[in-house]
Amino acid sequence: MAAVPASYLGVWKRSLLTTASGHRDTTTLVLWLQTQSLFADLRIPIPVPAEGSRSLQECSEQQLLQLAQQQGFAGVTEVSDDICTWHRELDYQPKSGPPDVGKMVFVTSEFVTEDDPSGENRYHEDWHRLEGSTGKVWGHRLEAVDQPSRKGFLLGAGEYFLFAADRQVDLAPKDNLQSHIKSAKSVEQQQALLGLQLSFGRIRRQGQDPAWCIAHSTVPGCVEKALLPPSITIEDLDRSIALEMGILCPQGGWKLLPA
Repeated sequence: MAAVPASYLGVWKRSLLTTASGHRDTTTLVLWLQTQSLFADLRIPIPVPAEGSRSLQECSEQQLLQLAQQQGFAGVTEVSDDICTWHRELDYQPKSGPPDVGKMVFVTSEFVTEDDPSGENRYHEDWHRLEGSTGKVWGHRLEAVDQPSRKGFLLGAGEYFLFAADRQVDLAPKDNLQSHIKSAKSVEQQQALLGLQLSFGRIRRQGQDPAWCIAHSTVPGCVEKALLPPSITIEDLDRSIALEMGILCPQGGWKLLPA
């Protein structure tokens, strides 16, 4: 697969979503980090679900249902002319529906629009590139040392990183994650279903925040915590060492694989 054009690289923040049904969204936090081949996308409703909870174990069933409204995915991006296809390998929601494909128009180098490629105007999105995300761009696939079938991604662009780690349990096809939560047989099963972690933050120390500090996450208790020890550098990641990352880190850590 050809490398993604340089114009796409960096972190993009969505400012607008409109749909044919009349829905308009300008508040959901949506961040898309794009490397030369890999991508990750984080979507958190505002107000933030279960904000203030220190873990999934602290959440009430109502808060777990709120968390299940989040979205996020990661995988490989393919670009052909002005058509962008995101091949999802991890998905916070059950996999369903048509492929994730958009018709992209760069209004400026820092502002791109995305529309329904079918021409039926089913949706429209506005994306703006985050300042500070056009420096070094890199990406690693991850594999759990104790469970090789469990995958993840660690991506970086300029000042920012986005970590995506699959849940420890399989998620069967269904309408949405909330329906899984409602039909789960135990609280423990509900928590496991919500265990796919997507966390976004800054690579370098910023004010009082340490290096690798998480600013936004799908899992309660992650924000303002460091994903990695501050001594770890981007160069260390190229040495394919096993790393302990995430709330639900596998035993033995994550093995870094080539992109």
